[in-house]
Amino acid sequence: MNTRLSILKTCRRVCLCTLMSILLSCVCCICSIAQDIPIRNPSLEGTPKPGYVPPDWVKTSKSPDTQPGSYEVDLPASNGHTYVGATHGLIWDEGIGQRLTSPMLKDKRYNLSFDLAYPDFYEVPICAGTFAIYGEVIPGDKAEVLWQSGVFSHKGWQRYTASFIPSGNYNYISFYGYSVAKCPGKDYTAFLLDNITPFLYEAPR
Repeated sequence: MNTRLSILKTCRRVCLCTLMSILLSCVCCICSIAQDIPIRNPSLEGTPKPGYVPPDWVKTSKSPDTQPGSYEVDLPASNGHTYVGATHGLIWDEGIGQRLTSPMLKDKRYNLSFDLAYPDFYEVPICAGTFAIYGEVIPGDKAEVLWQSGVFSHKGWQRYTASFIPSGNYNYISFYGYSVAKCPGKDYTAFLLDNITPFLYEAPR
């Protein structure tokens, strides 16, 4: 009888320990789930108009445009009907951004995919295509450059994926062109942007 009771107590302890281990594993699993950040209106749909950005987006610098149809830019959208175009020069820097529903966090790795194209003429001749992603605390502060495309010259859409690790916490993700040695002085760079992924994906490190 005593032996039977001892066996039952041992079984209960084993079952309790097993259950606790399972619960702990579930908690660890939940904690390790990536916190993807939504991107609103990722296809950049809006009314084509110079100096305006699509709904859910803000101007972070100067006057980017909802395209096509302005300044002799007529490339069809890669997704939906509209997209954004912006130029960059020595004294003219256009940017577009979005306030995130939750901030990008320091030391987390994020991935974002999107389509880019190079406009060889955008009211003025364009020297090269360039595109940079910034983390910003407030619109236009360019707190940290997170990723740069390098120079591109394809006039049709091509898919890119950026992977980056912010060194701070940022409320805004923003997009700008930038200067390159190939385009000195008053020469302009530019980009056309469309078809962003619907989330800024947190990636495992």
